[in-house]
Amino acid sequence: MTIRRGENWGEVQPLPPDIPTLIGNRALFDYINDETTDFTRPILIAGSDLAKTCGGTNDAHPRDRAQISRPAHTARESYTLLPLDLGLVTTPGGGWRFASHCVIATAAPRLPPRPWHRWWRSEVSVIMNAQFHGTLDLAPRSHPNDGRLDASTFTAAMNPRQRWTAWHRMPLGTHVPHPHITQQRLTSATAFTFSTPRTITLDGVSIGTHAEMTVDVVADAFTAFV
Repeated sequence: MTIRRGENWGEVQPLPPDIPTLIGNRALFDYINDETTDFTRPILIAGSDLAKTCGGTNDAHPRDRAQISRPAHTARESYTLLPLDLGLVTTPGGGWRFASHCVIATAAPRLPPRPWHRWWRSEVSVIMNAQFHGTLDLAPRSHPNDGRLDASTFTAAMNPRQRWTAWHRMPLGTHVPHPHITQQRLTSATAFTFSTPRTITLDGVSIGTHAEMTVDVVADAFTAFV
């Protein structure tokens, strides 16, 4: 059951022996998209944007990398076991899960493949299960177990000065509200159709360019120690 207002979230427990440990966004992305994954088995997460949202560390800063490089299961005697949601993206080419974020950017072959390079000159949308994307607090109101995904679109109407200001406010989550940033919360399957193909990046992993997609939230998809 997803979290409800006023209720405690998670349960402090000793860490089970031989628990799968996923460090970083890519390791967690590969795990949740592995067809052999048993989602009823708890895992330990660290070094990802989802882990940071849950009160752990992420790998965006060298200090964080140093912390998570030590064997996680020896750091303390007990951890918090949390139920967590996942995002699900379906395109004509297949389906993928994401743990932290989905970034949708205008395809631009002349620009580097990293989607945030599109930020300075085109429309960019982010769909968040986590609160953070690296050092950026993109979804201050997001909770990874509320049965919802937080979607924001930075519209093409934003001029360079507005983008610069918003970019520098993102680490603190003070870039919203803004007249050129539209926000919505997704609680069920939502279809997106684009006039031109968009580059879709899930948890930092590109799944190619697509002209249409459906995004859904999978509530209570798995449990993880943080």
